[in-house]
Amino acid sequence: MQIGIGVTVAQQPIEKFSFDITEPTGHQLLIKVIAAGRYNPISNAVNPMDGVIPTMDESRVKMFIPNFPGPLAFEVSGVVVKRGEDVIGFPAGSRVLSAAIGGLAEFAIVDSRFAAIIPSNFSPVLAGGFGVNANTTAFALFSPNGLGLPFPGTSEAVAFDYNNKNIVISGAGTGNGKLAIQLARIVGFGKIIAIGSANGVNELKEFGATHVIDRNATDIEAQVRSIAGDEVVYVYETIGRDSKLAPALLSEKLGGTIAHIIPSYKPEIPNSKTDKVAVKLVFGWPEQNLETAKLFWQALPNWLENGDLKLKKVHVIKGLDVDEVKAALEKILAFSGGVKYIVQVSELD
Repeated sequence: MQIGIGVTVAQQPIEKFSFDITEPTGHQLLIKVIAAGRYNPISNAVNPMDGVIPTMDESRVKMFIPNFPGPLAFEVSGVVVKRGEDVIGFPAGSRVLSAAIGGLAEFAIVDSRFAAIIPSNFSPVLAGGFGVNANTTAFALFSPNGLGLPFPGTSEAVAFDYNNKNIVISGAGTGNGKLAIQLARIVGFGKIIAIGSANGVNELKEFGATHVIDRNATDIEAQVRSIAGDEVVYVYETIGRDSKLAPALLSEKLGGTIAHIIPSYKPEIPNSKTDKVAVKLVFGWPEQNLETAKLFWQALPNWLENGDLKLKKVHVIKGLDVDEVKAALEKILAFSGGVKYIVQVSELD
């Protein structure tokens, strides 16, 4: 048996509970959890969805927690204890990170195809804060289900001439927004235009934004056009509070693509762009983005080792403290502070 924090009864508060340890099969790894992550807003050391799922009816809860009742968290780091029969690599004792359901527990099952060895120079606790946010953002930028851009380091990326391309990231201060800025920098976008809080200008520029526009400005479209002219064809929307903004930023002549991660977001496309604009709702499930997922999980360890992907504003919760997790979820759902919450489940050996 093991201890976890999660949903045991639909539409009731999360709680600490005991449940069986699952044996790994196929491509699965059983790991002893080091840390599980969620962002404020959007991620999974403590993720907004971790706060929403307990409010759902049982049928919807099972969409996110198939083995209901079960623990929350969608990204995790840990030490490999056992391997399924189809696993390649990942010897016992390896420290790994993954996007997986159920990281808020002493042990977790992860899919080795969507996992990576943690570099020796990278904190295994912080590694618990990468996973679902990072792969979701990679899918938004590089998957055919998102913006469809060539993946970094491929021959297609070299031929694409990123240096002469522009991208706009709306909601740049969110977890996904910050990761998008870093991925856009890695791939070499010439202009990375971030729309976010005026208080976050320095941080967003440190991540790689070439230009930062105050999200409360009344002339955002004019500012974008003064930077990039009528050449913006890629917009990544992470919050979706303004249904008119992203379509307005796209080129009048060329149109373009809006990738977003908010199911309720319905952008209002002006008549002049109706036939020129594609809108892509992106989910973080690797199974829906297999080719991009494979490239992402191969590249992620090098990005972490080289410092190309970073987390800032991290708050670590020590142990499976249900009250602290509840408090973190309240702050996340209130969009308070852009903090990444990571639950350190076990001490490092």
